[in-house]
Amino acid sequence: DTESYQKWHPEHKVMEWVKGNPMEQGSIAYCEEYLQENLQKLKFKFVKIIPNKLIEYRVLFPLSIIAPCNKFIIEETGKESCILIAFGKINMSEKLFLKSHKEHANKMKQTKRHMKEEGENIKKSLEKMSK
Repeated sequence: DTESYQKWHPEHKVMEWVKGNPMEQGSIAYCEEYLQENLQKLKFKFVKIIPNKLIEYRVLFPLSIIAPCNKFIIEETGKESCILIAFGKINMSEKLFLKSHKEHANKMKQTKRHMKEEGENIKKSLEKMSK
């Protein structure tokens, strides 16, 4: 939901389930977030869900051509502890991306910053939940 999505990052604005049930394989979510002061409007399809182990999703067309796969991998490391791995695949070298997107010269840098901050915020939320 939007409230949980906003806890991940202050640049997150809206998250709505537009098809299916939350966190269910085949469901589609609509999200709005800011990146480099530009509002991004994205739809994600959840393609594989293994509770407490894996959340795999992809951005829908046309962005799926460049970024076909994203996932969160949860690896249990002991009682009440885990490692959360965020993975995103881009089908284009950073050099080519920057050359073909001159109007977004800092987009890759901002995306990396945003994702790092998301991970830190998710970690803090999970730590609070486990206490």
